[in-house]
Amino acid sequence: MSVIMQVPTGVSFVTDKTGAKVVPNALGRITVAQDDVGFYLMEGCSLITGVETDQEAEIDVLQAAGTLAGTGTLINSATGKTTPIDADYLGLMDSAGTPANILKKLSWANVKATLKTYFDGLYTLAALGGVGHALATAANDFLVASGAGAYVKKTLAETKAILGFTVYDKALSGDLVFVIAPATVASAATAAAWTRTVTITLKTAAAEVHSWFNRAIATGVAIADTSTAGTATIVSTTLTFVAGVATVVISGDAAAWLGTETDTLTVAAATILGHTVAGGTSVETFS
Repeated sequence: MSVIMQVPTGVSFVTDKTGAKVVPNALGRITVAQDDVGFYLMEGCSLITGVETDQEAEIDVLQAAGTLAGTGTLINSATGKTTPIDADYLGLMDSAGTPANILKKLSWANVKATLKTYFDGLYTLAALGGVGHALATAANDFLVASGAGAYVKKTLAETKAILGFTVYDKALSGDLVFVIAPATVASAATAAAWTRTVTITLKTAAAEVHSWFNRAIATGVAIADTSTAGTATIVSTTLTFVAGVATVVISGDAAAWLGTETDTLTVAAATILGHTVAGGTSVETFS
């Protein structure tokens, strides 16, 4: 084992047991075998305790260059590197090494591996508020709450149905129908003012409402009548759908609405998702 000894100030060299010169480094230090410490003590050298040879060599390199106290300055003046690669190294004080606190190098690859291990344990599914469940047994399974703290498994198709996506899938394929109610209505002849409401619903052929549909269709409706005295009117020709349903109020003025006379609301055909949806009518006949 070797140790470090300090040569007296002003001494340019000492001699070993054979009489050969031993020149100290820039710090006035020499490395000697542990068995020779007594000899060099008689030469006036002093023992530096608590410092091992490999650590001393690192200190010597820094101090001889005058950079131990200026390491921060050296780092600050170095060329920057934006993205480290696995083969790059960082300086590290090894607190658990032998001797303690010796300078070591740490590769960027090992930095990443260590951080991954740490964060994988820290950010677990439970830690992030996630819920693992044995019911999820296949790809695209969904867990749907069925009560407080209770879940049931749903397939992708079942989940789409819950969310209304199945109806939307039908819309994408062109399954779109305007259902006009009432299609026909019979009313008694009258001379008084009157109103009636017509509902237009966008549905599938299976009568499922396209509740995703919210849109105002300009010139979507028109009103006409065959009365010789009265006039049927609507507030607007714009047909406004909310959740797949639109309503139109038809008003007739106070006049003689005679038997066989009619008022007709016409719903124009519309293009929705690239598909043409046929229009229709709602006809009121006085008798």
